[in-house]
Amino acid sequence: MDKTLLQEKLVGLQDSMYYFAFSLTRNSEDAFDLMQDTILKVLQQYQMFTVDYHFSGWVLTIMRNLFINNYRKLSQQKNYPECFSYIHKVENNIRLYYSPDDLYDINQIMQAIGTLIPEYKTTFSLYLSGYSYAEIAERQNIPLGTVKARIHMARRHLKKQLKEFQ
Repeated sequence: MDKTLLQEKLVGLQDSMYYFAFSLTRNSEDAFDLMQDTILKVLQQYQMFTVDYHFSGWVLTIMRNLFINNYRKLSQQKNYPECFSYIHKVENNIRLYYSPDDLYDINQIMQAIGTLIPEYKTTFSLYLSGYSYAEIAERQNIPLGTVKARIHMARRHLKKQLKEFQ
């Protein structure tokens, strides 16, 4: 199938794709995002489509698989302790309105992290940013066991300093 025919078929499928995406996500914005991800994936993988298959079924299967994979990624994300939830939100640029008490808590947490030795602080910051142990080890060019030990020691140190959050 050539790209122009593929694009024409995708344009014709947009309504069906949106309705299916909305049925999966139950959110208009997420449905548009899923639809865009699907179109991108289809355009990248168009050479894998064979004429024997039903085109709309192939596209909607790709969409369903993308949705399932994204859902799994979200459900497997790290659950941070209560005291680190503010940091995680701040580092991921999630804009929230904080009360003065929340800002005080954030400042205490940031000060506690600032007291970590530089090796622990860097490793722990990468961990809070969502990097896996293997990615941190590769990025810092250190063994995986060292990454795990540094994160463990940083947590232990922060728990001692932030007893009021436990």
